[in-house]
Amino acid sequence: MEPFGILQKTSLIGLDFGTSSLKLVHLVKKEGGLVLVKADLKEYSRPEDAASREAECLSFLKEFLSGVNIRKTQFAGCINSDRTAVRIVTVPPMPPQELKEAIRIEAKNYFPFPMDEALLEFEVLGETFEDGIKKLRVVVATSSRKTVEDITAVLRKAGVKPAAVVPVPYGLYKLVQLSPKSKEEKTQCVVDVGYSSTECLIVKGKNLMFSRKIPLAGQDFTKALTGVLATEQGRTQLSLAEAERIKREVGIPPETESRMVGDKIASMQVLSMLRSPLEQLAAEIDRSFGYYREQNNSHEINTLVLSGRGASLKGLPRFLSQELGLEVEVDHPLRDLKIDARGLVTEEGLHFFAPAFGAVMCAGESINLLPPEIREETKQTVKRAALKSAVTGAVLTLVLIYVGMQLQLTNYKKRIEVAQLELSSLQFELEKAEEKSVAMRLIAGEPYWEDVFMDLSNIVGGPIALTDWRMEGKKMTIRGTITAQEKEGFLAVFIANLERAVFNNVKLVTAKEMRGKSATEFELECWVD
Repeated sequence: MEPFGILQKTSLIGLDFGTSSLKLVHLVKKEGGLVLVKADLKEYSRPEDAASREAECLSFLKEFLSGVNIRKTQFAGCINSDRTAVRIVTVPPMPPQELKEAIRIEAKNYFPFPMDEALLEFEVLGETFEDGIKKLRVVVATSSRKTVEDITAVLRKAGVKPAAVVPVPYGLYKLVQLSPKSKEEKTQCVVDVGYSSTECLIVKGKNLMFSRKIPLAGQDFTKALTGVLATEQGRTQLSLAEAERIKREVGIPPETESRMVGDKIASMQVLSMLRSPLEQLAAEIDRSFGYYREQNNSHEINTLVLSGRGASLKGLPRFLSQELGLEVEVDHPLRDLKIDARGLVTEEGLHFFAPAFGAVMCAGESINLLPPEIREETKQTVKRAALKSAVTGAVLTLVLIYVGMQLQLTNYKKRIEVAQLELSSLQFELEKAEEKSVAMRLIAGEPYWEDVFMDLSNIVGGPIALTDWRMEGKKMTIRGTITAQEKEGFLAVFIANLERAVFNNVKLVTAKEMRGKSATEFELECWVD
């Protein structure tokens, strides 16, 4: 998967807009792959205060982006809220446009909150069979429009136009797909422990099988430590700040440990107070396993991978492993990716940034929760940038030619005959420059064919091969062959992917079987913005 956009951005920034903090990663494209040049986070002083949180977020963004060439950087963000979710559903096969309408109508049955003013996107994962009937497996993602618009408003104030905004679980799923472990066809559960909720997703190989939000996370552990304590000195109670500090320093003490933590609480009391939310978390993860096994007729889950800020809670892997009876590890998104982060930060804390890395890898994917009007604005900005670059090049050429003329006229002032020859030559160059300028003005109205073919190359693959294409103005005719048994389904998905890219009004002209071959020839017509 190539995360860079059509203008070949040389820099990528992923943002994770959490409830209690903002996390960012900055990668640049170098020879041999991606290089992580910066990873940082800002904890909000008052996460419950929206206005204060926005001000701190904007200040941190501007500080982080200091020295970054924003024009050459592609931005993508991960979001989460109580109305941001991802679900896996199965639906009967149908044309893309009908599928889109069907999912929007049925969305109220997928998500436990109102869908008014919700942004909704989906991606077809593949085919499956239920009781011998072929169906489509679809991942559906949604978020409230307000959540997305609040984030894009902050980015706009920082001078940033994001290329994509995705839910946290979708970003984590795309990150898992890149791992070499995904080729082993093993089943792993990824648990991202956030501040206010925990995302639980189950991936088998490269296939997302299950996704669920668990309403229990880091703040619940902190609040549990603020209960009233009975000590030798009497009754006492930790403040939220004290509880958060002890949670980070001590974590989940072993049952065999007995010592005082500070001067208020013993390690056994910490364990006792944390036990209830910890057991609830383990129970909810186990319930997720049950849902998955029931829905997929499968029982084996090979490993559980912890990520997110809450995964740094000391002793959490040990506790979950004992409660769930399987291997638990804390992993970070760079371990299996070809990204050089040497000398930047220790690997120990990189799992904090998993959603931010996931956002980077989602640019160009099917699911993008940016409102349509913002996506269109971004597209027009790209077109204007390309046109401006072309015009600037033409003007610069003319200026250089003019300067050259003046220098040559000065140097050969006393040699009139030679100067006339030079002027004649320069006149020819001016005519060529004028022709080029006229051509550039004509081309400016044409589609950006380099982008078109790049999008086309990303879509074509599998059983579909292209044999010919022809362009007439903004109209494009595409011919090809398809060798799959389910030709109609693959052709429908291919047409849908074309319409999600830069192609409009894609229609099938002909489709006929090839003599002596188990293949079908097809011809499509479409128009390009």
